[in-house]
Amino acid sequence: MKSLKLAILSTYPVLPRKHGGQLRVFNLYQNMSHYFDTTIISLNDNNAFTEYKVGDISEISIPKSDRHRNLEWQLQKKFSGTSISDIILEKLIPYTPIYRNVATKHMENSELIVSAQPYLFHLMEMYQGKKKLIYDSQNVEYILKQQILPDIRESKILLHNLFRLENRALKLSDIILTCSNEDSYNFQQIYNMGYDKMILTPNGVDTELINYVGFSEREQHKKKLGLVKQTSVVFIGSLHRPNVEAVEEIIKIAYQLPDTQFIVIGNVNLLFRNKIIPKNVTFTGMIEEDEKKSIYAYADFAINPMKNGSGTNLKIAEYMACGLPIISTSVGARGYQIKEGTEIIISSLEEFPEKIKKLSVNKLLQQSLSKHGRLFVEKNYSWDKIAENSLQQIKRYL
Repeated sequence: MKSLKLAILSTYPVLPRKHGGQLRVFNLYQNMSHYFDTTIISLNDNNAFTEYKVGDISEISIPKSDRHRNLEWQLQKKFSGTSISDIILEKLIPYTPIYRNVATKHMENSELIVSAQPYLFHLMEMYQGKKKLIYDSQNVEYILKQQILPDIRESKILLHNLFRLENRALKLSDIILTCSNEDSYNFQQIYNMGYDKMILTPNGVDTELINYVGFSEREQHKKKLGLVKQTSVVFIGSLHRPNVEAVEEIIKIAYQLPDTQFIVIGNVNLLFRNKIIPKNVTFTGMIEEDEKKSIYAYADFAINPMKNGSGTNLKIAEYMACGLPIISTSVGARGYQIKEGTEIIISSLEEFPEKIKKLSVNKLLQQSLSKHGRLFVEKNYSWDKIAENSLQQIKRYL
């Protein structure tokens, strides 16, 4: 029987869930829903007030006001393709007062309050000492933004404010959920704090829901589609600067490997609509889950040529759960204790073309990576196991 109410403040809608952050919030708290009665209060850019309920999780999503969006657009102009909507949220949220009103109502009625990322944590501070405050960290935001913000004076101001904001979220929270040991270490180093209230809560996958496609079945799918002689490589990414950089690398690689087809899934395509793209790169944009599963079922393997980032890449666990062999940079595979050569191939960006060529013709290695990758995820990164482990540790603080 549920006895505790939990409110989650999110800078973006969680439902319907598609990208990494949405999947983390939904799967983690859905798998704790036998213990918590959970409501997500989120912001959206869709100019619509919406309410969703999926399983045992409810979400109220509130549109930013016209004034909020106009000010955001004015501030955003100096930062070209790098979104700053989250960093400036503390400054702009007063222009969407209904969000504070709805959030306050649910925080008042909840025993636990979660900030998914640090950007709305300031709304929770009044409850310090009265309710349990949880900072669910998806990245070390200060490091991530240092990597992706342009080198201009305005970025230094934003980073100064972000340091202060993330520091408050860490110091004032009762519980901190971190995606990786690396993130925990970086928090300790940057903000001079201990590990005592940190709970390792890595990104995972729903292994019950994700269908494993082994090597033989994958070959059958390729045969039906007439793709037996073609090597198809897949990457998925949202409109997030590290993903944009990865796609820029994929385009460079595609020119070197004209006989390999590169399929890029997700709204990262939006920044490449007016650019010259090699013929062997296909952008699908945002697609439905069934179409994504279909692509995952015939692709030969996945790549993750990331240059920057923090937290862990949820796409790595998803690829492995689907049976896709993976070639990744060490940055792309950060946070996962994966055996190189057995469960994944780690490569420098310079060596990616050669690694892709070699894996394309090594069917035995594809088969082995597929099998061991799935086993690795089932053992270590199934959401039900991650959530149960985190829940047991959270209970110690209640």
